[in-house]
Amino acid sequence: MGAWGIGPFDDDTGMELVEDAPDWATIREKLTVVATTSDYIEFTEAVHGWTAAALVAKALGASFDDADDEIGNVVTDMGVMPQDLSALAIRSLKRLKAGDSHLYELWQDSDEFETWLKGLTELAVFIETRSH
Repeated sequence: MGAWGIGPFDDDTGMELVEDAPDWATIREKLTVVATTSDYIEFTEAVHGWTAAALVAKALGASFDDADDEIGNVVTDMGVMPQDLSALAIRSLKRLKAGDSHLYELWQDSDEFETWLKGLTELAVFIETRSH
């Protein structure tokens, strides 16, 4: 059984994206999959969209507790973030909150569903606030 937690970097699937040393083009791809589909979003795509949005937030100055140093190093190595990724990250987070994904269903069945939804909202608000 893999790691699972309330934060975007507390999940093995999300950390796989981070450990693959992404670039901003990869982050754009992950966000676009989530933000633009009207179809059901499978678990990996949903988690990667959430993690990609969190990487955008980190580039804008967000802090993520235990993973902060590792995430900071990855974002630094990725270079300057294209500014249009902020809007795409916000759209992805809103899409994840709307449901119709495996990730949403898993959280919906947990005792921490409301906390998870609040975290998505806070992440989107942080990105929106920092990108203006």
